[in-house]
Amino acid sequence: MRYIISGGAGAELLTKDSYYHFIRVKVTDKENYLEVVELPSPPNVIMDRYIAAGQMFARSIYKEYTTIVYGIGIAILLVIGGILWIYRKNWWAYLQRLGRWFFEIAKFSVLKYKEIVKKK
Repeated sequence: MRYIISGGAGAELLTKDSYYHFIRVKVTDKENYLEVVELPSPPNVIMDRYIAAGQMFARSIYKEYTTIVYGIGIAILLVIGGILWIYRKNWWAYLQRLGRWFFEIAKFSVLKYKEIVKKK
């Protein structure tokens, strides 16, 4: 029996020239053909590797348990919304001041733009 061991089944890529891949095998009566197919791999920087591994994990969880992921996301949003609602007196005045500030900046920008256009 012949077998092929390729990589570490999704383990961390540790060497400079390593990359994620799979092997395509073609067996016929006349020939046996092996082809290594390289997959997009993050650069060989440890933080990029951890981020890529986390993204692969998140995608696999999402594909396997989509409904549960949506449920958890909605629950988190409801908790955050509840916390914001409970403490709204503390941040509502700040939010109003911030909105007024953005409005004043936009109004000033429009006036300056009209002034510049008139000079031309």
